[in-house]
Amino acid sequence: MAVTITDIARRSGVAKSTVSRVLNRKTTAVAVSDTTRRLVEKVAHDLNYRPSFSARALNSGKTRTLGLVCGDFQSPYVSEMVAAEMVAAEARGYHVLVSVTQWNPEKELQCLEMLLERRVEGILMLTDVVRPGNEYYEYFKKERFPVVLQECDYSDVSTLTHDCQAGFDEAVAHLKARGHRGVGFVRQEAKPTRDYKMIAFAQACQKHQVAAVTYDCGVTLDCGKEVGWRIARAANRPSALIVYSDYMATGVIYGLRKQGLSIPEDMAVIGMDGTQLGGVYYPPLTTIDVGITATGGAIVDLVLRQVEDRNRAPEQLVLPTRLLVRESA
Repeated sequence: MAVTITDIARRSGVAKSTVSRVLNRKTTAVAVSDTTRRLVEKVAHDLNYRPSFSARALNSGKTRTLGLVCGDFQSPYVSEMVAAEMVAAEARGYHVLVSVTQWNPEKELQCLEMLLERRVEGILMLTDVVRPGNEYYEYFKKERFPVVLQECDYSDVSTLTHDCQAGFDEAVAHLKARGHRGVGFVRQEAKPTRDYKMIAFAQACQKHQVAAVTYDCGVTLDCGKEVGWRIARAANRPSALIVYSDYMATGVIYGLRKQGLSIPEDMAVIGMDGTQLGGVYYPPLTTIDVGITATGGAIVDLVLRQVEDRNRAPEQLVLPTRLLVRESA
């Protein structure tokens, strides 16, 4: 049975209110002597007392907890982003409850309900299930609940996006300078929201007068391998590719190599995200870097500004991207 402050008060021979003041470090008009404080703390330690999370939340109205919803941990981008956000939150005195949904929209909504029931003070979304018209979007909007959605352009809630255009401009200019006249883009198929990467790619190719071709790909490595295999066998394939994530770029490269192509001699490949994995892949992956650590910190700061002031207007934060040149292109 869990130890309560009543048990500590009985063992210490002091009032429950005194125990509460000591354990909760409350400053009140009634002072607690150092001798009494040390006694209560020793008894609490001896009894292996653990404070009730729910009781503290009920008393203070604060749980010091954020919720985070993500699709999976297979993608290095997602796992590194989650880690960055957890580190940033803990540095600011918050814990993070992570819900992994396997990219299942129904499960994502269930996870949101669970996090709200746990009285989290804010929610960070690494999936795109929350959209205008959705009941949770409308709830967040109406209640001014602290939430941050990523890579979308809604104005009723706070969002964080990356300026993909700058990174794609650098990437296409880099490829053109190395003699490539045609560039392919392996994009994520059937995105329900606006595809910023596809738009940025098309505009960059038009700006630098480079022929553009696109290939649709699913979110698994097997899909990436199949697309790489298919591109390698195409008679009119481009000589360079940009892939929508570092993770998928590794699958595409595998497919290219299985068909006998060398990287970057036969096909230059650029990923996107700037993950640690890309830096140790062979060859090290040239990538459009979004700054994962800085992004994680910015997202946490953004949601905590809302936690501190629920009447604060939603913010739309845009972070830069840059080309990180390694050996694959």
